[in-house]
Amino acid sequence: MRWKPIASAVIDRLCSSHLIDTSQAVELRSLVNIGEAITAFRQLQELMSKAGWSVGWNKILRGKSLYGWYGSTIAILPLRFVTLEIETDAELWESCSQLLMAFYNGQEQPSSKGFHPETSRLIQGLGVNLKGKSLDRLGVELLHRLNLDRRELPLIERIHWSGDACTTILSDGGRLQVTRGSVWARAIESGIGADGRIDPQLGALLTGVDVDQTEITLPQDEISAGTDACLSRLRMYRLAKVEIDRICLSIPLGEFPALALEIWGCASVIA
Repeated sequence: MRWKPIASAVIDRLCSSHLIDTSQAVELRSLVNIGEAITAFRQLQELMSKAGWSVGWNKILRGKSLYGWYGSTIAILPLRFVTLEIETDAELWESCSQLLMAFYNGQEQPSSKGFHPETSRLIQGLGVNLKGKSLDRLGVELLHRLNLDRRELPLIERIHWSGDACTTILSDGGRLQVTRGSVWARAIESGIGADGRIDPQLGALLTGVDVDQTEITLPQDEISAGTDACLSRLRMYRLAKVEIDRICLSIPLGEFPALALEIWGCASVIA
């Protein structure tokens, strides 16, 4: 899929939400129009990190899927897939639903007291703007999906990777498809800090690895929070199995991790 229409839609969304001003939007659109994908992304990433939204601002909702802009690449995840991430933790599931409902009912900036500590970060990471005065369409769709799954309680019965994509079979008969790049995008995003950069340990793990590798050696040091979050996503999507000293991938690494280091940067990799 071409990245320019999605990038432009992301910029329009942030501008209409007053998270960037008109002059910033004009400059970013100019970069997109001349094909400066990496420069535009990194410039907007810096602006949004300063605004307190380091992960998730690059997403829009089309149909029932999240479209994420990552420089010259677009990643697509069915909304139902990302709600399954939330539903692996009953406390987090309840907390996310309550926070979204508070916004839906018109409560501006509800207090985080009593919510699971990962609630706001996870919801924002899925592209929901929690800095506005009301819940946007993406947030409404996410809340609707969570409420449906609360009644239906679907489970992942099988995930099968073949080539560059996987097919997931759910207990209610649902079938979801996602690509390797989309899973890596979601996983690495989990290891982005408040400064908008990749966790240093995670960045070091991904630096210099070959696109055809199926194993990555784990550090001897204690696993950082950013690395652990990334590995949790890879395990959920059955893209990786984590052993004592290494990560074993279901299919070769692919190109997205190298792109991630380029667009987000890492303190220990990129000055």
